[in-house]
Amino acid sequence: MKITEVYSASGGFLKADDITKPTTATIESVEMVTKDYNDGKGPKSQLVLHFVGKEKVLGLNFTNANKIVELTGKDDTDEWIGVTIKLFVEKVKVGTEMKPSIRIWPELPEQVTPEPVEPTHTGKVIAYEDESSDIPF
Repeated sequence: MKITEVYSASGGFLKADDITKPTTATIESVEMVTKDYNDGKGPKSQLVLHFVGKEKVLGLNFTNANKIVELTGKDDTDEWIGVTIKLFVEKVKVGTEMKPSIRIWPELPEQVTPEPVEPTHTGKVIAYEDESSDIPF
């Protein structure tokens, strides 16, 4: 398998290339996924946001998860459901390089009350074996 197939912008996870301008999205559900990256450190858990009307998901790093806690005042991810956040891209230092990274806007946008939607995701802990797909965000 080619790395470009796994990490392409068409994968199931939202990438910085997918965000061409600041974008708002409403959190539909939050799940914890576990994956072993075969780096000798064992499986790692990560929070993943699913958005209303979007097919791509956002894997949260520690910085973005903490930003949502700061903005909402809630550290329980169940209480994030229905919150609209704004995403943007910022260059961050990774090792010795500056790379584009998705960030959470420092303020919540105006909150809208969406029509009730039945969550399509169970929120169960799962392990992703294949993160590639052809589904656009």
